[in-house]
Amino acid sequence: MSTTTMPRRDKRLRARRRGELLAKRAAVGAQWADRLSHGMPSARLLQEMTRLEAHLIEGWPHLSEKWVGEWVVADIKRIHGGPAAQMPGCAYCALAQG
Repeated sequence: MSTTTMPRRDKRLRARRRGELLAKRAAVGAQWADRLSHGMPSARLLQEMTRLEAHLIEGWPHLSEKWVGEWVVADIKRIHGGPAAQMPGCAYCALAQG
């Protein structure tokens, strides 16, 4: 069923689900980058990111090209390192300072 013939309620539910998946992908991506930046195991988070991305791409293929680029940029910006590097919002950086 295309979104043009989908009842309004279904469209709202689908939009809400998309928002939830995108928010979860952003959170898992940030956790993955922070753990990677501190040399901690991150394979489980990478698997979760891949699963979320697959759901999003499968459900909204017309938006996937835009999202993939945004995900790559956000993840790269989040990776940090070095003894003086501090990433706002990184729990591991906060622990190292505290």
